[in-house]
Amino acid sequence: MVKHKKHKRAKQIPKQSAPKTPAQWQAQVHDLLAHNKPHEAVELAKHFLKQIPGQAAEETLISAYQVRVQSLITCGMLQEAHVLAALARERFPAYRDQLTLLVHQTQISSGDLDGVLTELATAEGARQRALESLLARGLTDPGVLATTTCLPAEHPLRQQAGLIDELFSAVTSAPVPDARLAALDHIPRQSPLAPWKLLIRALDAFYCRADELAEANLARIPSDSGPGRLVPVVRTLISKTSKVREQTSQTNTNPVTPSPHIPECKADQSFATNSLLDKVSSGHITLRLQLDQLSQALGAKNERKALTALKQLLPWLSTAPTSHRQTFLRTVLHHWLRNNLAPQGLVGLLTRQENALEISRLVALTIEHDKWDGALILWDEYLKTTQTTGHLSHSAHSAHSAHTADTAHTTHTTHTTHTGPEIARILLHMADLFPADPEDLLDALGIHSEREIQQMILNGALPAAFDRGALLDRARAADPAPQVFRALVEHYKPRDPKRAEAEAEAWRKAYPQDLDPLLYLVQSTEQRGALRKSLDFLAKAEVINRVHPDVRQSRFRLLLASAERRLKDGKPALALDDLERLAQEARANEGDMKAYLLALSWAAAHKLEDTAGMERIAQTLATSLNNPTLHSLILAAVSNIIKITRPKWSSKIPPTEAIDALARACELFRALDRPLVVPDTFLKQVEKALGKSSVTQLHALCHGALRIGRPSLAYVAAGQGLSYEGPHLHRFLLARGKALCLATAQKEYNRARQCLRVARELANRDRDMEAVSEASAALDSLPAWGDLDALLFGAPRPAETPPNQVDINRTIAAERHHKNPPRLQTQVTLRKSRSHKPFQPCLSGNVFNDMLSF
Repeated sequence: MVKHKKHKRAKQIPKQSAPKTPAQWQAQVHDLLAHNKPHEAVELAKHFLKQIPGQAAEETLISAYQVRVQSLITCGMLQEAHVLAALARERFPAYRDQLTLLVHQTQISSGDLDGVLTELATAEGARQRALESLLARGLTDPGVLATTTCLPAEHPLRQQAGLIDELFSAVTSAPVPDARLAALDHIPRQSPLAPWKLLIRALDAFYCRADELAEANLARIPSDSGPGRLVPVVRTLISKTSKVREQTSQTNTNPVTPSPHIPECKADQSFATNSLLDKVSSGHITLRLQLDQLSQALGAKNERKALTALKQLLPWLSTAPTSHRQTFLRTVLHHWLRNNLAPQGLVGLLTRQENALEISRLVALTIEHDKWDGALILWDEYLKTTQTTGHLSHSAHSAHSAHTADTAHTTHTTHTTHTGPEIARILLHMADLFPADPEDLLDALGIHSEREIQQMILNGALPAAFDRGALLDRARAADPAPQVFRALVEHYKPRDPKRAEAEAEAWRKAYPQDLDPLLYLVQSTEQRGALRKSLDFLAKAEVINRVHPDVRQSRFRLLLASAERRLKDGKPALALDDLERLAQEARANEGDMKAYLLALSWAAAHKLEDTAGMERIAQTLATSLNNPTLHSLILAAVSNIIKITRPKWSSKIPPTEAIDALARACELFRALDRPLVVPDTFLKQVEKALGKSSVTQLHALCHGALRIGRPSLAYVAAGQGLSYEGPHLHRFLLARGKALCLATAQKEYNRARQCLRVARELANRDRDMEAVSEASAALDSLPAWGDLDALLFGAPRPAETPPNQVDINRTIAAERHHKNPPRLQTQVTLRKSRSHKPFQPCLSGNVFNDMLSF
């Protein structure tokens, strides 16, 4: 399966009217907080501070940060909450005290009291009261406070915590005399341990059957404190025992009055200290112990102990949210399969607790990133079962719709047509599991063409689900949505361009207001030379959205191609009409674009044998460019495209003029996507004079040299560019790495890999995502020597880590030292022929049937 890269979404202001005054900004932020959108509120508050810096903006942002951190804590994302709070404290030192409380809150939520206790040891006044209030809300075990080393032994809080810990254990195990409980009177109501004092008294009153006194103490416990989570539990017990007493009094006319300090049915009403603390901490203590047992068992690959630990954990999942439960199950499945443990016992245990279909779906989701073929089989069986059992909405049809009949081809197996967006979504997901590159798919199956896949399906050597085109046809029959048409077009684009155009045309007819199918038809018809038809599609696209960037650029590109085609076909008059229309486009005035259009006019005059017109246009061209060499380069390139006689080339060219001409020509022809033919002697002259180039010229020469097949020039230009300091270094390292990718020696490949890794890291720091993508693509094209060494010598390939600053400096210094280019190829080596091997899927459908048998 293709591992899609996750790009960071751009931070945007919520779609509202742009605020103008600070009051409007604050109102919008508070409105987002009121609607439980703290993330959007933080982003809006950042823009507020950027637009109108000041105290009001800072206070608004701090308030948004506090709500955002609290929401993360509530969701259990404690590490993220701590990082965000610490970052806010670092960026706003003026609010350090306020934000430090926020950091303490995240630490307390994760069970770390050291930070707040260390500050509390020396705090006074209002700061002390704020810290104690924070501690009261987050303390879940007074024993931790009693044994901490962050407070001195004589500190009142530590002594009070020791008393609370002692009495808490006593009241939950045996009757406590009133004289002993009197020691609690020394704990003030403002103490963070006051809720624990009330809890102890409520428990004692409960055992003494003084329900009203117990309820009075429970009512005074704050709901946001640690003991506050135990209040509903104690109230439930009070209610149950009250009903038992009432029933007993009704059935027994002479009840025996027990002693006030002897609890009735001690085994049912008494609590263990650990059980109470577990309730106070929302079950985290027990859950953490059981998770540790499961983790240790998986690490030791002990299947029996792992199943036992998981069996104890499953009851916790019954009350967990669906998303949390699925995440937990997928994590367990992932590590289970990663440790090569037999899946039968795990699947059997899970299917007794969960839906068998849900477990099979999670298994398919778990393995699809590493074993796409096995996941494909499981998804196919899952889809068949859900349709048979009626878990997905479907309906049978005897024939496809008229649209499907026009575009769908006969498949190898007959499927009952089921419809519905759920079915289409599963089929699209199955299609996404295939390798994106058809060559990679053929390599994985060990065959030479996709036609062999269809033959293997007919022979029974492959399941029918391995026909990706058939899967997409089924998805369209289930739900002809735009995303299904888009997938069909992308599938047939490299395989059958005519079929891809037919699918795009069907998409356009089904959704007349969609721009995407028209843009594809514009591009595809242009590529096969049907320029008039492409312009017709463009006119329809302009009716839908004239200002779309692709639509605006397509008109200039199509008119230019049309003018060139008519010049080649000997129709210069029609070409001049296209050139007149091109001159009215805004893009015609960008850079040296006007010079290229003048060169085409010169070619039209040449076709018309208008010598005077040729001289006049050539003079205008030379005047507008202010560089005779660039004039010659453009005319030579246009002559090569139109197939006319080339003008004479000057042999004596000043170095600075040659460099400027080649750099500008490279940029012009890259923007036009046209071939640039340059004499070899001219390239050598430029290569020797690169010391007189500017950074901008070197950058253009690096890209242009690789494009025209001159990697040695790109290598030297990149080395010259590395001699300059500035934010452009990653671009020159990228060009040096691309040039070294065309080397013939392994040591040069190693240099290329290091250059590209450093270029990617520097580009990532500068937020140059285009350079990051180019570096990653170039790295993927390099031979994986580490994998070969691991295969030959059994040594695992070490995980790659981003280069640090020392590695970056060392690489730049080394590449500055390399002046002369190594032996470089002018083209990439073609893919080696693949050997035929029988395909064996990693999982069979029997695994799915075994799951359902439970």
